[in-house]
Amino acid sequence: MAQTTGAMSFYAALVKYSSANEAWAAMSDISGEGVAVSPAGGDRAFGEVNTFTGDVPIVTPGKRGSVSITVRAVYTDSALEAFNAIRALYETAGGFIRLAWSPNGTGTTVFEVWRNETFQGIITAFSYPGGEAGDGAPAMCEFTVTGSRFESL
Repeated sequence: MAQTTGAMSFYAALVKYSSANEAWAAMSDISGEGVAVSPAGGDRAFGEVNTFTGDVPIVTPGKRGSVSITVRAVYTDSALEAFNAIRALYETAGGFIRLAWSPNGTGTTVFEVWRNETFQGIITAFSYPGGEAGDGAPAMCEFTVTGSRFESL
């Protein structure tokens, strides 16, 4: 098999959110503050048992677990940028959010968090800004969205 020529880095990724069921083009872009996207979870449960006969277990599949994505962002005081916009959704009952990201930044391939059969995940963690005085690094914040699965748009 030939080596791929389609590799891409994550340097120009797009991260968008919405409090409603808006299309990708209408969602709010927080890529200007976003610095990292870390999807996780979705592992399939499985069962295994050993019998008296044989040297290997019997293995059976189970259901997939929930998924989550953590977004790290630069903290700003602006009401329209990531920290305050996501905080407002987090502090609202339910913490529902539509979150999507495009690794290559073009919107050609877009992934999003689904919960049950809807486009909205739940903000399950939200961190307030922190940092150190001596290193000069920007203050950061992060939030985690949990759902049933990831889907491609």
